[in-house]
Amino acid sequence: MYIQAIVPWNECNFKVKTIEYSGQWIAVFSFHVKTNFACVVIGVYAGSLVSERRILWEEIITLETSFGVLLFILGDFNETLHHTWHYFVALGACRTTVKCS
Repeated sequence: MYIQAIVPWNECNFKVKTIEYSGQWIAVFSFHVKTNFACVVIGVYAGSLVSERRILWEEIITLETSFGVLLFILGDFNETLHHTWHYFVALGACRTTVKCS
């Protein structure tokens, strides 16, 4: 699994301070040049297993305490109403598409 992100903005307004990443997320720490407003944008692509998502949230909590600024978290958290709706590539299983009415 890998994450690819495109984060467009004008470098005159926002500056990137650091970029951190793991197997399930990428975090861009930036600040607004004129106001010095700092924030972290975290893009998530969570694993399909509960144990993987548990690790994801432990890492995000660690990020929150280490950066100490406002976090914007977005992405695919891989949560479904029923665990059987997950698609497991490793098992080669194919799941049926669920129609929403």
